[in-house]
Amino acid sequence: MSARPGRDAAIQAFFDEAGFAGLRLPGGWFGGRGTVMDGLSQLTCVVDRPQHLIIELDSHVLLIISGKAVVDVGRSTLALPGGTPTLTISGFSQLVVDRLGYGDLLPHVDVFQEGSVQFVSTH
Repeated sequence: MSARPGRDAAIQAFFDEAGFAGLRLPGGWFGGRGTVMDGLSQLTCVVDRPQHLIIELDSHVLLIISGKAVVDVGRSTLALPGGTPTLTISGFSQLVVDRLGYGDLLPHVDVFQEGSVQFVSTH
C-alpha cells in the first residue's frame, strides 16, 4: 500500500489530459536543446512506493524521487502567456534522473538534492 495515496493517480490524470508535457528539472528544461518547452515527454509508467515516487517517461527516462514529495496541480505561464496546466513535484530529499540517450541508448545520471520538478502542458 502506498504511503501517500493519490500521487500516482494525480500524475496519471495529468498526463491523461495533457498527453505530452514539457519537463523542467531543478537544473533547467529537459530535452531537445534545453530551452523552454523544446522537448515533450509522454508518461509510460508511474509507481508510488512508501519511500519513493518513480516516474518513467518515453520508456527512456526514470525519475526516482525520494522522501516526502508533494504533488500539486495548478497553472503556470511557463509554456504560454495565458497559462497552461502544470504539475509540480516538490519537497523531495533527492531526485535521480536515470536516462538512456534517445539516439544511442547510452546511460546518463543526474542527481538533485533540492528544487522541484514541473510537467508543463502545452494546452
